[in-house]
Amino acid sequence: MESSRGTYKTITQTIVEKMKDVYWEAYLEGKSKEYVVNGAPLFCPLATLDTQILKYNQYDFKSQLRDEHKLGRIWIQENRLMHCQGLEHVLVTDCKGGLRDDAQENGEINIISMGNCSLIQEGESLDSLAERIRHQEKRGKSEIATILNKGLGTCYCLMDLDEEWENSTIESHMCYNGVEEVCMNFALFCKFGEEMIYPIVSGQCRTMEEALYHMELYLEDEISEEEIEEYIEFVAIESDMELPMITRGELVGRDVTYDFDNYIVAWTYYWNQKIMAGDMGQRKITIRPEVVKAMIMDESTWGSKGNKNSERDVMQSLFPGDPSLWILAGVDPELYESKRFVFVTKEGQITEASRAEYNGIFSDGKKVTEKYGYGDGFVRVRNTISIIDHPHDTGEECFYVDYMKVTPNLSIACGIGVLAHKTNWNYAGEETEREGVRRYNGGGNPNYLDDITSHLKELYSTDEEAKKALLKG
Repeated sequence: MESSRGTYKTITQTIVEKMKDVYWEAYLEGKSKEYVVNGAPLFCPLATLDTQILKYNQYDFKSQLRDEHKLGRIWIQENRLMHCQGLEHVLVTDCKGGLRDDAQENGEINIISMGNCSLIQEGESLDSLAERIRHQEKRGKSEIATILNKGLGTCYCLMDLDEEWENSTIESHMCYNGVEEVCMNFALFCKFGEEMIYPIVSGQCRTMEEALYHMELYLEDEISEEEIEEYIEFVAIESDMELPMITRGELVGRDVTYDFDNYIVAWTYYWNQKIMAGDMGQRKITIRPEVVKAMIMDESTWGSKGNKNSERDVMQSLFPGDPSLWILAGVDPELYESKRFVFVTKEGQITEASRAEYNGIFSDGKKVTEKYGYGDGFVRVRNTISIIDHPHDTGEECFYVDYMKVTPNLSIACGIGVLAHKTNWNYAGEETEREGVRRYNGGGNPNYLDDITSHLKELYSTDEEAKKALLKG
């Protein structure tokens, strides 16, 4: 990791300039006047959700985030009489954040953490990190280790926020008890990183139709991972689907450390709407979120580090050797005869992978993507694939799949889409939930159905409860 402060300033200045364009566009659309409300997601150019490797007494120490849906957001810590459609407005004085303010406010802070701070060098010691803290009360490395083990990130330790949000325009806004309310054109300065924190969206999403529309925009790569979070959370809450925690087995607690549940519920609801509309085939067998959760427990050991990019591709739906990647992307490798190889990026390494083959056009002339309910394929998936010169200088071109562009959210969105197709398409044989799950695996694991059944049982505390959740059919 580059350690030069000047280099970071150059990188982040570019981002800030881009953000200015975003806010100017928002201003033209009238969105700059939207009031920011409780729970709105925030953006910091220096924040990262990636795990940071530090040193504790010469040993590697991971700053690994937990409850990410609570981080990078603005939280109001008092009951206010003034609401907007039931949502509380953020005030310019809602700027308590991180360890410094947490110690003084007894947990009543507005911004818990933005994640890990990219100004922290790879391998930096906890002693050095403790020295960077600008609080009056210094913390020892053991206390820092305890804090980081809670999954709050290095940003929590270092955050040093201004006393008020700043208005980037000369416009005046509504006040609450004489205190100005925060709109989309406001920003909050962090004195440690010398960067501004911005609201990504106002947090005022209020309808399911709006949220589902933005999920489609996400698949078309028209909004960012950060922007989609608000809509994912909204759908997960409003869908009324219940998803149990892992209560038995080796993975107990892992769905707290790596919380994919909102993604599972939201994308299950999204694809179930398409199933019921007849977009996924002749059957109308809906997907159950607990089945998806059990599949992730099996496919990637709930995002554990392992083969095939399992920390990111948690449903294993975007592996180059699987035709699903190419169908979801709307790219037919059979049309590129000279590109015999597929290479992927994983942890900075270029590695060769097998190439799936499929016929992208049906006999009636319709594309496979359209038949399967994926339109022309998803731009966000397609943008993970490019064509490059063969890395071994053979003079040939090859496909290049960038694993770093795959996220758990994208993997789950695509994986449930594949499961919806496999469950409802008019294949030969019986159409049931159980058969759809079997087809998802493709026969690579003859014990796959038994494994999924075992994981389903681990979501319930008793065998009697688990019986109700077994695969149907």
